[in-house]
Amino acid sequence: MLELIRELRSENIQVLPIKYQDGKFIHPPYSDKFAVGFTDDEITALLRCGFNKAIAVMHGNCNPSLVCLHFDEKNAPAIVTGN
Repeated sequence: MLELIRELRSENIQVLPIKYQDGKFIHPPYSDKFAVGFTDDEITALLRCGFNKAIAVMHGNCNPSLVCLHFDEKNAPAIVTGN
């Protein structure tokens, strides 16, 4: 997960790690991160605290060049089919 986050950040895409608990996705507090995103140390600490099940792309000033995201089933067939 950390390598994927680093790869996205190298492309200037700031993400938010997410935890899955009791049938729900839970995000860490991030209201103060809209301008700058999370640092490597903050991401690592969040991953160690269980925020390692999914990621969300952050919106706001931390992703100034983000226009849209496009997802296709063909890019993740195992997730779609449950295999």
